[in-house]
Amino acid sequence: MARLIACTLGLMALSSLACGGAAPPPARTTAATLPSAAAPSRDGDLAVLREREATTSLKDYRVRAADGVIELHVKAVAPPVVKTRRVRDEVLTTVEFSMGGDVDVSCHASKTPIDFGHWVAAIIGAVHARLRGAPTLEVEAHEGHPLLLVETDAILAHEGRDKAHFAKFAGTHLEQGSVACVHDGLGFHRTFREVAAHIAARSVSPGAEPPSFREISIARDGDRVMGFEETRAWLGDKPGASRQQTLSSAILTHDDKWAPADAAWVGVVDTLGVVRERSMRRVGASTVVDMTLERKRAGFYTYEGTVKGAPVKGTFKSREAVVTRLSRGPALAAFMRNERKALSFSYFDESEPAHAIKETVRREGAAQVRFEEPARQVHCVVDAQGLCTRTWREGAAWSTERIFSAGRL
Repeated sequence: MARLIACTLGLMALSSLACGGAAPPPARTTAATLPSAAAPSRDGDLAVLREREATTSLKDYRVRAADGVIELHVKAVAPPVVKTRRVRDEVLTTVEFSMGGDVDVSCHASKTPIDFGHWVAAIIGAVHARLRGAPTLEVEAHEGHPLLLVETDAILAHEGRDKAHFAKFAGTHLEQGSVACVHDGLGFHRTFREVAAHIAARSVSPGAEPPSFREISIARDGDRVMGFEETRAWLGDKPGASRQQTLSSAILTHDDKWAPADAAWVGVVDTLGVVRERSMRRVGASTVVDMTLERKRAGFYTYEGTVKGAPVKGTFKSREAVVTRLSRGPALAAFMRNERKALSFSYFDESEPAHAIKETVRREGAAQVRFEEPARQVHCVVDAQGLCTRTWREGAAWSTERIFSAGRL
């Protein structure tokens, strides 16, 4: 099924959904694959050192990365050092460059998506840092590419002493592939943000097919940014047909505990709903869901995979077409223009795969609806294409807000 999803769709869902045979377990990052962590902060006035910024103008440098899949643009004081190595069937590129301080920025470019949440956690674990609080996150959009910014405040044991250790991370998905960067020197907060924004805005995937539609949303828990979700669609030759992909990365927090969370979903849709889809979601060290759904004929579906590590396999019937958030858009847009009081959809929840989940949509205003399900209610502000620009859950602090959208379905 990995070949069906990754090769038939021409997409990659997480680095583990590669062409050929059954999908292997998600690749775990090891210290050997990480950018080398800098020595912890030296003695001195931390407040002064943390306020440092670049004093030398930075120039744009173009780097051919990930076996030519990515044209990477970085801003640096001097030409970057580029290293390549092959891991299984992929060429990974490491680019190191200076912003003018004593610690370089290290970026990784990969032709398959990087799990940003777990990448951050792997680096923190590799240097044995003890965080003094949960990482702080921000999300931006640059030229249609999401940019995740993460900062950590930690203690690092060094030569028998505890030293302050501050690290800044950035990650962006391009049309094909991803770039992830880290800088663990003191200061250069504004400079690093500018460098990361430059990478997200200027870097491209020259040979990739541009999507017909894309959107980027921020996920929040109350006022705290948890991460982002990016969705893309490529329209097919026939009306109602499309290929779709959603990637998300987050860092979940509860009290003083935190865990990385990364997910990917890819699917093929036609006028009868989902034809096939593949999804994977990891939280911390666990693969929460790894699932395949396929429509065998109208209203009849098969599924196979794991839920919380337990294997599941079966079939179910659905009178209504199983839809996606994008494919239900035209019907929801039409509903907002007519006088109907309610509308219903069915969708597939990978964590409850034995049946389709039915949701009822009720109007709450000129551009707002409520999705009612057996276990929850979600409110949504709807745009002209029938897509949610903002959502929030009844009785919970969770919410999403769209910050970028381009194209039409």
